[in-house]
Amino acid sequence: MEDKPHIEIRGIKAKLYDLFLFIGTLGFYNKLIKTVISDLKLLPGEKILDMGTGTGSNALRMLKKINGKGEIVGIEIGKEMKKQFEKKARKNREMKLVDMRIEEPLPFENEFTRVFISFVIHGFPQEKRVSILKNGFKALKPGGKIHIFDWGEFNLSNCGLFLKFFFNHLECPEAKDFIARDFKKILLKIGFENLEEKLFAKQKIRLLTGIKPANSVYPT
Repeated sequence: MEDKPHIEIRGIKAKLYDLFLFIGTLGFYNKLIKTVISDLKLLPGEKILDMGTGTGSNALRMLKKINGKGEIVGIEIGKEMKKQFEKKARKNREMKLVDMRIEEPLPFENEFTRVFISFVIHGFPQEKRVSILKNGFKALKPGGKIHIFDWGEFNLSNCGLFLKFFFNHLECPEAKDFIARDFKKILLKIGFENLEEKLFAKQKIRLLTGIKPANSVYPT
């Protein structure tokens, strides 16, 4: 049996993922991700690695920010997700798809100016999260940035009933572990520096950014 993260979505949910996400969040996610991608301050000519790219919707948003003058490489294994990405990529040659698992060794080294991970990493066990972040570090050029858009760090017991219900009954099991982890410390240990965070949704969601320093060594 395949040992897949709980975050992976297949079947009808994957085929209609963007629509379900829009309806399920009452349009909130779409508005928020537009703000987040704008906050990245992307520049024409950037080469971006989108880890766990899904349908490619965020890749397409980032492509527009770099004015089609660069490249977005999305990593995805979901059959239905890949089909939707490939459909978008037919009209946008700067979008490329790689069929690999983001937690396994990747063939990229010192290639990208940015690594973007949006609401994916929290669905993995901790040791695989670290592998994903190390892959991101290796893939970045010195001076490149990693951007993790996901749940922030907070105590669920201090939250309201709705959020408790969401985490207990709707979110994947690994999410509770994720929000209890100090990912700033984890990123620093891997080798990132100059960490910054921007908080959203009453400080429950955040954009966490780190920079790969010059003269860096791939972490073992």
